[in-house]
Amino acid sequence: ENGYAKIRKINDCDVPNLLVKENGSTDAPHKGYVKVTSLTSFTFKPEKLNDIVVLKSPIAISSGDFIGYIGHNQQQTDHFNEPAQSSIATIKRPSDTKLPPLLHVELFTCEDLSAFITKTRALADNLPESEKNLILVEKGARLIQASKTDGNLTSGLGIKFTSDKDSYYVKINLEYTLNSWEYYSENNLKSQTIFNNNPKKIADRQSDETKEIILNHYHKQQLENRYNKIYPQLTMSDIPDKVELVEVDHNSSSVKIRFCVNTKHYWIASKDVSHLFGQDGTLNTAIPYWKNFPLSLDNLPPATKDNTVHFPRTVSLTSSDDKNLIIDESTDSIWVKVTAGNEERWSITGWVNTKKDAQEHVKRISPWHWQGFETVIEKATVGEFYTKINDNRAETLDIKEYTDSMKALHKILIESLLYSVQRKKGLPPFTVEFLKDGLRNSWTAEMIGHLIIKYESEWHADEALTKWNEIDSLFEKETQKQKKLIEKWLDDNNITMPYKRNSALNSVDEEYEETKIHWQLEKERRIKPSLWWQEVAQNQQQAQPTNNQTPQTPALSNLSADGKAWFIHPVSIMGRFISPGIVTYHIYHDGKIEKHIPPEISKGYEQKYKYVYHDEKNNEHEICICDWHTTKEKADGVIVSAPNRKDPNIIEYKENLKEGDTQKRVKFKNGDIAEYGRHPKKDLIWRRYKALNKNVEIVRMPDKIDYTKDDVIISYVFSNTKRRYTGPDPLAGFIGALAETGLKLTTTGSCFAEGSCFPSAEHVNGKSIDTLYLNDNDEQKFINAMHKFNFNEQITGNNKKKFDNAKQDLKNDLHNTHLHSEFKPGSIKEIIL
Repeated sequence: ENGYAKIRKINDCDVPNLLVKENGSTDAPHKGYVKVTSLTSFTFKPEKLNDIVVLKSPIAISSGDFIGYIGHNQQQTDHFNEPAQSSIATIKRPSDTKLPPLLHVELFTCEDLSAFITKTRALADNLPESEKNLILVEKGARLIQASKTDGNLTSGLGIKFTSDKDSYYVKINLEYTLNSWEYYSENNLKSQTIFNNNPKKIADRQSDETKEIILNHYHKQQLENRYNKIYPQLTMSDIPDKVELVEVDHNSSSVKIRFCVNTKHYWIASKDVSHLFGQDGTLNTAIPYWKNFPLSLDNLPPATKDNTVHFPRTVSLTSSDDKNLIIDESTDSIWVKVTAGNEERWSITGWVNTKKDAQEHVKRISPWHWQGFETVIEKATVGEFYTKINDNRAETLDIKEYTDSMKALHKILIESLLYSVQRKKGLPPFTVEFLKDGLRNSWTAEMIGHLIIKYESEWHADEALTKWNEIDSLFEKETQKQKKLIEKWLDDNNITMPYKRNSALNSVDEEYEETKIHWQLEKERRIKPSLWWQEVAQNQQQAQPTNNQTPQTPALSNLSADGKAWFIHPVSIMGRFISPGIVTYHIYHDGKIEKHIPPEISKGYEQKYKYVYHDEKNNEHEICICDWHTTKEKADGVIVSAPNRKDPNIIEYKENLKEGDTQKRVKFKNGDIAEYGRHPKKDLIWRRYKALNKNVEIVRMPDKIDYTKDDVIISYVFSNTKRRYTGPDPLAGFIGALAETGLKLTTTGSCFAEGSCFPSAEHVNGKSIDTLYLNDNDEQKFINAMHKFNFNEQITGNNKKKFDNAKQDLKNDLHNTHLHSEFKPGSIKEIIL
């Protein structure tokens, strides 16, 4: 009905009280409606269950697509009468009752991955900084700790968050609730009626009854003296003139007041206010605070074995938890929390500054550097591998006999773990216990996860299961080893009676026979039905190749006939090859411009725009990333008389500016801006730019762009101006026009940071940009290019020839030195990804 459907039942979540029917149980129908387009249907019925389905052709999937159900690797009702006692076979699986629903994920390629890594590593250094979304903490880096706290905030103080509430450290303002006896006395409140003689707190009354009172110098002084010990950070200058009157307490002859100090900021650890769940509120205990941002390069410790990184770490900026990333606006840098291993093999945790060249041994890299990844080709067969694993577990295998993958893993564990030498000769063996020890350390687990190993897939085998049959002989060898251990134990305990010895040894044989039965079932009923590789590979070979492939849609990679592939740990890749979530302007060679908004913007990119140019060959060129902010929209400037310095509406009066022609700037409470300076025709004037009701976005232009790659040239410089801000859309059009012509332009700017644009009147909000003239041929090319990229109003001087796509200003000579180009609003398509 009108796009909404009635809710029949709500499953697997808490039902809001408004939707619960009276006297209804959790199974009862619920009240309410839901918008149909906001729902995703999951009413899928599998065509086959407990079977491998080989697709006739590949199906492309995207993030969020439904691809299947998570289940067990065998039916709950089919257990093959497995013995309750653990088998001596190392490969025996547990009963299905012990297996929770699990998803098995493999990431592999049959292409020459080793060669691909070598090539991409060689190109990675040339990528722009914005594509380097990993932080490499090299050996020798020192981890920084927070500076000493400046004091404690007392329980009962109110706090208001002014920064990202999810960060490890958060910035706050303090809200004070105090009592003033002096105000009560001076204003003779005892004999007056306030709030109809009702001392009820304002918080319990209607919001429009909130009342403010004005404190004088004496009231503030007494408050500071009285609360100095409780709130030592509070000074008289912090207390505003107007405060909220919370309560009049006639019993104590005082008034309770509340105010927030917006001019002072403090930093606290978010964990200390976890009880507030990110909402403004009141402290329930005393907590430490910092007056300034807690992390600083000044806190860099001296290099010691304890605090210096010995094992490199890589940290993703795009997939890290907000708690482990903090933006320091004062230094425009991002701090990342890192856990690494020191020379003593102990874990150390601290912070590093990711700003370029800010900290030694800390730098940004691209995923295409493949930092820490190592490729290994495993030549051992299944049977050889399991034989060596068993021999190694029994400590009868020499380390020289390890397979290639065993050697690589053993090297990591030996270098990164501290454990006692268990063998008298050489190093300790490769064991499951040591592997678990390694995985408990994040920095060791990272090294293990970066091993890329080429071997034959378990999903590939011939019809006879030849490679799996190699394991059959292991059971007999394992049985004989077990018998030798039992015989030794019998001898050591002087047990010579034949029936006891035979009984002990026969039990091993019985278990061996049972294990063989189970293993045959394992091969026939679990492994064999799961061998999909060969069928898929054959289907791919038989499929007809298509001729409509493009660089954007390359041909699919076929599976290898021998089942061998490079296997990559999925978790080690997860998040590494994801570009930062940033709003991006895509500027196409045909004049089209699109603004792409990602579903989630990465931390540190909330106030940034990226500009990418697409040339005729569909190559992408990342030109720049710019900071943006909002300000009040400004009306075109008008000439006014000089503002009165004593005007109470003035909040800032700046003189002696050196911003091109601008010498003075005045800011008003309502957002108006007045600027004074030399106009090219009107000499010294004041121009006022009235603030309108809505906000606009202003982007900081790069001080220059000098981009050259292939046949694309994008280049400009500023001349004698500080008007280095503009609108985000006009900047995209300007970049497109520069790329279209390949000309090197000089610009006298667009607007200032708050949308004003002295001496111009019509550059407000960065809607227009000025450029110095070129020769007539190049000028016409540039005017045409600007017109193509949505600058629909261009004005030239009366001393210039008449250009196509431009109006000539015949009335005055304001534009005799430069081209004026105004961008057409609403000409860029916005796409939400």
